[in-house]
Amino acid sequence: MVNNIVKIFEKRKHNLINLLETSRETMDPGKQHQIYGAIQEIDFMIQTLNIHTGKQHQESLIKRKNNKINFK
Repeated sequence: MVNNIVKIFEKRKHNLINLLETSRETMDPGKQHQIYGAIQEIDFMIQTLNIHTGKQHQESLIKRKNNKINFK
C-alpha cells in the first residue's frame, strides 16, 4: 500500500520536474517557485513514508524475535 503511494508521489514529482524543464523559458518565476516548492514537499512526503515503512519493518522484526524467545 505504502509502496503504491510512494510510486504516485514519484510519478507526480517526475511530471513536475519535466514541466519545469520544458517550460522554464516561458513560465512565470512565481509559478516556477510554486513548482519547486511542490517538488520539495513531495520529496519530504516520500522520505516520511520511507521512514515510516522502515520503522514498521523494524517493529515487525522485533515482534518476531520476541515471539521466538517466548516460545522457547
